[in-house]
Amino acid sequence: MSSTEHPSTNNGVELPIGASGRTAKEIAVAAVGLAERIIASGYSKVQQFRYKGRRDVVTDTDIAAENAIKGLIREEFPDHAILAEESGVAAGQADFQWIVDPLDGTFNYSQAIPVFCTSIALAYRGEVILGVIKDPLRRELYLAVKGRGATLNGRPMRVSGKTEISNAAIGFDLGYDEAMRKKALEQAAVLLPMAGTLRLFGSAALSLALTAAGRYDAFYHHWLFPWDLAAGILLVAEAGGCVTDWEGNPVTLTTRSLLASNPILHDKILAILR
Repeated sequence: MSSTEHPSTNNGVELPIGASGRTAKEIAVAAVGLAERIIASGYSKVQQFRYKGRRDVVTDTDIAAENAIKGLIREEFPDHAILAEESGVAAGQADFQWIVDPLDGTFNYSQAIPVFCTSIALAYRGEVILGVIKDPLRRELYLAVKGRGATLNGRPMRVSGKTEISNAAIGFDLGYDEAMRKKALEQAAVLLPMAGTLRLFGSAALSLALTAAGRYDAFYHHWLFPWDLAAGILLVAEAGGCVTDWEGNPVTLTTRSLLASNPILHDKILAILR
């Protein structure tokens, strides 16, 4: 069994320490580092890939990066559960669960479009307490621990201070469900004459990180899975932002649709998009 790190997060949960004596935070950073090297080595090269569904691609790099991440977590925390995009759930006995997306933005990656990332989160009884997102091409590390704030490459980061939608950069993505894709585009058409600009990057995890860093002023999506949002929602919250579903309720790991933004714009955008 793993021991724990002090001090605890503000919900009373102590971050676990792995078999090597490293903290969960250090291990998560090491894990995205492993993925970064694998992703960088395969970028712009011809790869074997297959379609999990229409538009939903998985490459050899996804599998290799996921296996490397899971291998490290298993060495450090053999009793923890793991939920990973490509391999599903690996059961564990502990209250802790790691949520892993080895390569968010795989379609971009397969086309050599330089917008993708690795996302790793740790949840305790369903609540995310640690989130790490790594942009391997820009070498940017986004990190948050519940109750301790969020950082970008070790420096504190905050959501934007924009007050008007007319000046806002709003991101959105489409996902793979046809009805939800249509809904997102319909909302984009409503926002287009109001917002400063709209952007669609094809990586929900990275878009949430950009929102936490104040680069996006808001981001919305209608077809998300736990590995898409787990790290990002904590980053936004710890950077001072708001993340809710369309009814204004807090986002959980089972939420499919969300709006993330700074607290000034959140209700304004939510009212429009409803």
